Amino acid sequence: MIAPHMIASRLHAASFAITLVGLMAWYGYAAAETAEEPGGSPVTSGAIAIDADKAIEWRRAERIVIARGNAKASRGDTQVQADVLTAHYRNRPDGTTEVWRIDGDGGVRITSPSQTATGERGTYDLDTDTLTLTGGKDLAVTTSTSRITADRQIDYLVASKTLVAHGNAVAVDGERTVYGDVVTIHLADAPKGQSQFQSLDAERNVRFVTAQDDIRADHGTYDADSGIAKVNGSVKVVRGSNVLTGCRGEINVKTGISKLLACDEARDGGTRVQGVILPQSLRKN
Repeated sequence: MIAPHMIASRLHAASFAITLVGLMAWYGYAAAETAEEPGGSPVTSGAIAIDADKAIEWRRAERIVIARGNAKASRGDTQVQADVLTAHYRNRPDGTTEVWRIDGDGGVRITSPSQTATGERGTYDLDTDTLTLTGGKDLAVTTSTSRITADRQIDYLVASKTLVAHGNAVAVDGERTVYGDVVTIHLADAPKGQSQFQSLDAERNVRFVTAQDDIRADHGTYDADSGIAKVNGSVKVVRGSNVLTGCRGEINVKTGISKLLACDEARDGGTRVQGVILPQSLRKN
């Protein structure tokens, strides 16, 4: 249930604060317990508070609440900021209401103990438990160990801790950088409530850069625990002036060992592995 008395009484104030009651949390569940607001009104313990500098508008017919001007929505230790925040709500069978989507427009910034996400626009769909960020020069998600950027869109599937970056995607994890048209990153829990890079899958125009190697391919995967990256399709491995080409490759970033494998005869025609290794004397010329 949305607390209408809190909205209506503050529509013309210089600053605003409302509570969206009965709201499913950012991570897709609704709290069952109830508590009392300072004024004595019942609210759920999982409520989300919204405040803004300019105005909060309640459109009953459209079932939306719009907060304008440095708007902020908070639940627990998660906060969403934007120039404008719009909460969409609907009726439930039991007669209460629930928010099913929240949109942010203009300088969206979402912070929690485990990651920070930024973009020009953002949508959180509570039904699918998915956060979508688009636009802006700083379209990115940053965790305790990695940073993921893209030109077009970043989707965060909250329940599975999966990030999908679309359009010139770049994932930086320590000394390793992965590029691709689409990069899918799987995160894992880390100490102190943080998230850390676990594995990734990159598609099209893939480039995997380490301290030693610059690898190009059509497709690539990387596992942080093993330190092994696997690439396939038009593979090219460059280390200094040395170049190796083939169909499949395996790189262990922990040992620095790179393996290039010949193409499968039935599938790829059996092309041999090729390479150019320059002597040290030639490299200096």
